[in-house]
Amino acid sequence: MLVQDFTPRNDDIRKRMSFLNTKGRTALYDAVYAGLQKLSEGRNDKKALIVITDGEANNSRYTFADVKEFAKETGAQIYVIGERGNQGYGPAVISEIVSLTGGRAFFPDNLKSLDYYVDLIHTELRNQYVLGYIPTNASHDGKWHKVQVRLEPPEGVPKLSVRAKSGYFASKQ
Repeated sequence: MLVQDFTPRNDDIRKRMSFLNTKGRTALYDAVYAGLQKLSEGRNDKKALIVITDGEANNSRYTFADVKEFAKETGAQIYVIGERGNQGYGPAVISEIVSLTGGRAFFPDNLKSLDYYVDLIHTELRNQYVLGYIPTNASHDGKWHKVQVRLEPPEGVPKLSVRAKSGYFASKQ
């Protein structure tokens, strides 16, 4: 269920969240899938999905494999804010999805600090670099090709981190 359409306001998200009562029936995979579909309607080239969840995935039609495949196809970054107290599928599944897309996961003790994490994600999205490269594998097979990005910072620079998509689909000829 889409709770909040595109919005630049944290307040809109908080208001919508306050009226939810899921009663333990969380369709996490369906929500991520629907969110990625909604992003395809967006006007911006850069796309990011913020998912706020209890960490369960017990009522979805889509599977984990479906979501991973669709996430790779869309190219969107996925960020997740999930409650730490609810272990469900939680951290392992969520971490795999976000690392695949170059996103990030946060597991606060409760969602009272939601504004902080949404602001953190907004800041991160505004301060990212986009890198491009030409692969040495020139095959146009339409298959998924893994990519690894490493950072070698110059001396004296504070610690930097890299979060990148784990691959790309080659174009088909």
